[in-house]
Amino acid sequence: MFLRIWLVIHKEAIELVRDWPLLVVILLVPVIEMVSMAYALSAGVQHLPTAVLDRDHSRTARQVVAAARNSGRFAPDLYARDEAEINRLLDSGMVQAALVIPRGLEKDLRSGRTAHLQLLLDGTNATTADIARSYAQATVAHYAAEMVARQGLADLQLAPVVAQTRVWFNENLRSEDFFVPGEIGAVLAFLILILTAISVVREKEQGTLEQLMVTPLHSIEIIVGKAVLALGLTFVGLLAMIAAARYWFRVPLRGSLTLLLGLSVLYIIVEMGWGLLISSFARAQGQALMAAFFLDSLDVVLSGYLIPLEHMPKAAQWAASLVPLRYYIVITRDIFLKGSTLPDLWSQVAALSLLGAGLFALAAWRLRQGIQ
Repeated sequence: MFLRIWLVIHKEAIELVRDWPLLVVILLVPVIEMVSMAYALSAGVQHLPTAVLDRDHSRTARQVVAAARNSGRFAPDLYARDEAEINRLLDSGMVQAALVIPRGLEKDLRSGRTAHLQLLLDGTNATTADIARSYAQATVAHYAAEMVARQGLADLQLAPVVAQTRVWFNENLRSEDFFVPGEIGAVLAFLILILTAISVVREKEQGTLEQLMVTPLHSIEIIVGKAVLALGLTFVGLLAMIAAARYWFRVPLRGSLTLLLGLSVLYIIVEMGWGLLISSFARAQGQALMAAFFLDSLDVVLSGYLIPLEHMPKAAQWAASLVPLRYYIVITRDIFLKGSTLPDLWSQVAALSLLGAGLFALAAWRLRQGIQ
């Protein structure tokens, strides 16, 4: 049995070496796609063009503007004369935010009264506006805390109850720490779906799949032989992406690298099941590619990578149970950020194992039925 599987692996390796441009793409695509997607998704709001309408002209007003600039989130470089100019700047798109400082800001603060600041945001990009609003609230809260600690304002009247928020596992709320571990799974899914789907469909187009089926090879031996080489190539891409996550994006790896690699192999094998199932239906490489792209898109949408699962309709949540990426994202984020161990992840591992067994059994049956 092992000799027959080795012969299939050897045959696949020869075909891959002959098609060396595909081999180069396979080795380079994972890191390139992960880096580009991670930067695109994790950029957040940086140096948002901001106008300032300062009606107080006090030292405190200048400190508020400086605090906004020093946060790195806002770029308050334009000063407006009145509200009409603020409206023009926002309408023209020259700025996406406007900070309005009212008269008497410093006086109100020194007398213990509540002071108000107004932030106007361009809501045409709702995501940017929502993030900017959160950043503005955090910046003002930080500045207020510094004011209380500053000499001369120690007698400032504070609220009797103060809520203190502490974030665990991602203390600085770095979007890279959230997106990059999930992106590893999304790129692996895309790569393994294409590799496994094309490897079988190419045999169909060349007419050699029927020849393989009439040999002493069993269906499972053919599947394993084709899967081993794809697994090895994908594993190389996995190592490159983990290295990029750790040393390029500075994502902390608080858990076991060995556990991460082992569960990643399990995830790759499960995704192979979907790729082999695609190849059992497709008759040409073009059909296999289109199906792989479609399935990869569904993976990303239904996995909770971009949209939390609890915000999806019930039907979508049920469909997500068939998406391996859903479970792998939990595994990577928990190992990277929480330092989770195998007992912490047993439910995800069990779900992946059951899904993989079902997919491989169905793929083997479909391939045999297709030939017959």
